[in-house]
Amino acid sequence: MKDRRVELMTRGTLQNLFKVLEQSEKEKAQALKSIGESARPGDWHDNFALEQAHRDSYLAGKILEMVQKMLQQDKIEIIKPVQDTEVVRIGNRVEIQYLDEPNTEIYTIGGPADRIYNTGFISYQSPIGQAALGRKAGEVVEVRINDQSTVAIKIVKILPSNFD
Repeated sequence: MKDRRVELMTRGTLQNLFKVLEQSEKEKAQALKSIGESARPGDWHDNFALEQAHRDSYLAGKILEMVQKMLQQDKIEIIKPVQDTEVVRIGNRVEIQYLDEPNTEIYTIGGPADRIYNTGFISYQSPIGQAALGRKAGEVVEVRINDQSTVAIKIVKILPSNFD
């Protein structure tokens, strides 16, 4: 049985992905047009315009591929702002203190694509996002960042969110 692929994201991120998709399609078409205009018989090497058009086409194609992959999940679930502040949930804002630093950071827990298109978002799949989920204010947790290091964080405050 095939695993269902679900992508969680905010409505704003979904809208941004459709804009990026549309823009990348236009850029890819323009790059292909430029390749045709720049290519002259017998003059394919040392032709900067042609080389640049190929680079532009490649980049637009990679962006299209990435966005299409995100949008071709079996299901896209929209993350809604969370007002409950008892425990950290996807959609909450959370104030975190790294115990080796005096200042705090405020993050919104979102989906993987949200961290790309929104300032102040972290993915629920990230080490810090995973460690924060289900925690209450005041809890301290060790977060494994990679194979060699961990960091201790304190959930200072759980805040209602206000995106979208």
